[in-house]
Amino acid sequence: MGDRERTTTDLSPVFDASSTYVESLAVLDPYWATFQGVGGHEAKTPKFSPEGLGEVADLNRRTLARVSKLDTQSENDRIARDVLSNHLSVELSAYDAGDWQSDLNIVASPLQSFCDVFDLMASDTVAAWEARRDRLKALPTAIDEYRRTLTLGISNGRVVAKRQAVECARQCAVRGRRFANDLTFGRGSIPTSLLADLDQAASAAGSAYLAFGVWLSHDYRNAAREDDGVGTERYVREASKYLGMTIEPLETYFWGLEQIKEIRAHMNMMAAEVDGSLNLRQVVDLLDHDPNYAIQSPEGMIDFLQCHMNSMLETLNGTHFNIDPRARTIEQMIAPDGGAAAQCYTAPSEDWSRPGRCWYPIGDRTSFPVWGEITTANHEGVPGHHLQIAASMAASDRLSRFQRLYFSSGHGEGWALYAERLCFELDLLGKPEFVLGWLNGQLLRAVRVVIDIGMHCGEELNIGVPFDSPVAAGMSWNANTGLAYARHYLGDGFDMQSEINRYLGWPGQAISYKVGEREWLGARKDVKSALGPTFDLKRFHTVALDLGAMGLAQLRTEIVRALTSPAT
Repeated sequence: MGDRERTTTDLSPVFDASSTYVESLAVLDPYWATFQGVGGHEAKTPKFSPEGLGEVADLNRRTLARVSKLDTQSENDRIARDVLSNHLSVELSAYDAGDWQSDLNIVASPLQSFCDVFDLMASDTVAAWEARRDRLKALPTAIDEYRRTLTLGISNGRVVAKRQAVECARQCAVRGRRFANDLTFGRGSIPTSLLADLDQAASAAGSAYLAFGVWLSHDYRNAAREDDGVGTERYVREASKYLGMTIEPLETYFWGLEQIKEIRAHMNMMAAEVDGSLNLRQVVDLLDHDPNYAIQSPEGMIDFLQCHMNSMLETLNGTHFNIDPRARTIEQMIAPDGGAAAQCYTAPSEDWSRPGRCWYPIGDRTSFPVWGEITTANHEGVPGHHLQIAASMAASDRLSRFQRLYFSSGHGEGWALYAERLCFELDLLGKPEFVLGWLNGQLLRAVRVVIDIGMHCGEELNIGVPFDSPVAAGMSWNANTGLAYARHYLGDGFDMQSEINRYLGWPGQAISYKVGEREWLGARKDVKSALGPTFDLKRFHTVALDLGAMGLAQLRTEIVRALTSPAT
């Protein structure tokens, strides 16, 4: 039974405050509601103006004051209160620092949500098409409000780097055309009475989006800063938002360097198993270009990934996980043009009417090497994000409504990277090239740690490209040295220019994968040490996922407490 099916008296004060917060936030940010699968707000559009963002901050402040005064009636209450309080504190810290005035990047800013929200909206009823029409009509105003917020940032000297402005303008040029095409897909199913309205609204929305791109490429670009890095102070603040913990950048940087060495050594061993006559770089080139290691059509690739995820659901359910029946469906989708260059996941809706989905970018490719895609499917699907997020959504008896909808990058991406490793540990990857694909993904995440911290904090921390690196040894970190360093270790298998642009516009998020995995592995090690021979891997997964999402500062303590206290 979910919160919306209960009366207020059925909920503890903490769970009631959580449910009230979700409903209030959904009213102020209907896009967030759609992304999280909270129904009832599909026709509405958020306010992207300074005043609108201030209203969200006021809600966060009121809610934090409320929950801080509440007594807890159980362990579930205590955890729910702490998770919500920690999240609100981080959000308010970022707001008070003025970060909202420069919320523009190539991956996760309002610019992308203007398009992406439509991909998750239904289109099977008249009401659904009316909601789509209303949101399209509201988009020009929303874009104007967003421009006003960014203009305020210009006035206050809070701007992003020119690189982000230029790349976001390019996104507008690609995505703007979608409003007249993809965003009104299924035209044969559009009610005749709405067809003219939808065409008009889509045309106006597309024009506004394209015009915003022009503004970004000229007015905003001229005001944007030259330096890509944000500096150590802001980097630590941004990283804490994604990690739910405070890191020491220098320690994390050198840990990342050690991870690169360890992973590379393992990769050399696995390359020899693929083809002992070739070195690592030659094996990677073989796997990337030999048609025997690829699928030769988009449809074939989507079918391949869907079959793999179905197989993982069947293999893991009942053995290493207890998978809720509602989570035993996952859909592999083709990602719309203009989005991320890598596969991503979107969660089921609260009522499960929209299933969990993995979105695979096709682009203009016709051949799809599979050696690195198995581990990505495990990351995004099963036992990664889908299993983790669905487990939270199914736990209405233990988790507050906010917890069931909450995603913390360190917790979530850390789990997904742990899930990739788990498939290796359980010998589920099979072929040596798939193991090499997993290691290559691990290498990417370790390289991210080094270059993300280096490019943003290097000058202030007096660190440069490592002296033992064959690429620009000892030189200062910047976008060019970061790109050269990454390409040395990762070759051309990843779109590293896009990756560099992402890290520079999204400081602190890129390290959440590897740092998060470190905390998950640390929690497992601590529980194993405490329980000895009675340690049970399936129970570890069940209890850990039942706790729901939380910041990394809380994660290890809560998992160890839940699995080793006498009550359990």
